[in-house]
Amino acid sequence: MAVGSAPWAAPLALVLLAITLAVPALGGCPSACRCSFAMLQCLEPNGIATIPMLALQESENVTEIYIENQADLENITEVDLANYRELKNLTVTFCRLAYISANAFQHNLKLQYV
Repeated sequence: MAVGSAPWAAPLALVLLAITLAVPALGGCPSACRCSFAMLQCLEPNGIATIPMLALQESENVTEIYIENQADLENITEVDLANYRELKNLTVTFCRLAYISANAFQHNLKLQYV
């Protein structure tokens, strides 16, 4: 430990570093998907079990979501699409989708195609 440094400085620095590294992963594009300014595509088989929840600044511009070959995707809940307020097109194909909440699209007022 350096002379004059506080004993809590090193642990605090490690905690801050861990938080900084973890935050992008929480809201970032999943590895099984491709994300662009206006589109979210999940094509890698069995890569997701829920509709990805991107960070708000990423999801607010998404107008199209295309999900294919996701055997573990069985439900769309009322929170899954809440941040995709500009969503116009949603395609979910070759998945085991069995349940869509009655309120799943309540925040997607621009939705034109499902």
